[in-house]
Amino acid sequence: MDGFSINSEVPPEYRKVKWLADIFVVGMGAGWVVHYVLMVYTSIKHQTYCLNIMPSATPSEWHHSPLVAQNGPLIFMATTALWVCGQFAVAMQLGPPLAYTWGAIVCQLLISVGQVCQLLNRNSTRGASYSLWLSRFFGSTSTIGFWTLRYLYWPEAFSWLGEPILIWAIAVFFASEFTYGYCFYRIQYQENLSHGSECKRK
Repeated sequence: MDGFSINSEVPPEYRKVKWLADIFVVGMGAGWVVHYVLMVYTSIKHQTYCLNIMPSATPSEWHHSPLVAQNGPLIFMATTALWVCGQFAVAMQLGPPLAYTWGAIVCQLLISVGQVCQLLNRNSTRGASYSLWLSRFFGSTSTIGFWTLRYLYWPEAFSWLGEPILIWAIAVFFASEFTYGYCFYRIQYQENLSHGSECKRK
């Protein structure tokens, strides 16, 4: 049973905690909606991009790589087609409900690890913020809370949520997010020191 196409009754144990699971679902949705709104706001405010999954930036952000700068639309379309085909392939292999879950996990890891790489590569907090980080973290930890309740109180349908690869993905998520928070703090601290030194010179 994959936990989505269920014909059986919801167990009484899960009914008792369903209210909490529903709160986690709302938290998941709210966290990610806020995150995406903040991505747009931060991109406009800092005149740069926040999205690291696909190379969707303007050519000016790729002055160091003319090949990317001159072929941005083509790269964007090819990358989109690649991921759409991948999602269909997973859906054909596992079925749509599980494909949705695994697709979300892959996207989560790309975002979490990619944001750390982007921060370190830029060595700048442009396109990043504590608000972006915390909204993403809140949305994803709410998902983990929802999953945990289903795994514990509805094992007949959701025991697969305890599989080793999912535990590994959760560990990578937490490691990446805590690394991001630390790196953001360190880079912002250095930026503030540099800004203070420039002000003193003036």
